[in-house]
Amino acid sequence: MILSSKHAMGAIMAKRLRFISRGSQALWRRKAGLCVLMGESPRLAAIKDIVGNRAVLEAQPAPAIGSMVELHHPEGGVLIGSVVDVVRNGVRIAFNMGDCATRFAIAAIQRR
Repeated sequence: MILSSKHAMGAIMAKRLRFISRGSQALWRRKAGLCVLMGESPRLAAIKDIVGNRAVLEAQPAPAIGSMVELHHPEGGVLIGSVVDVVRNGVRIAFNMGDCATRFAIAAIQRR
């Protein structure tokens, strides 16, 4: 059976909802710096550093360099970026700072 792009997007959103609505939600909302990194598969990640438009996250297993990911943060919301480097125990992600919402979200995360 071939799914249309609308159905495929619905399946992806359902997968995200199942992951975020399980017991992990309470954990990542309570601990400072924890977020959900959505790539090929969802995983918990800890923000280690944010400088400019780049963030270093501790996440295992690390997504591949060049892959597009979404960072779901309790205060910052959803940030879309790409993996630019794999560092020890995690990844470095670059965000597009041309979007006002992205700049606002990064500022909200840095205030914390």
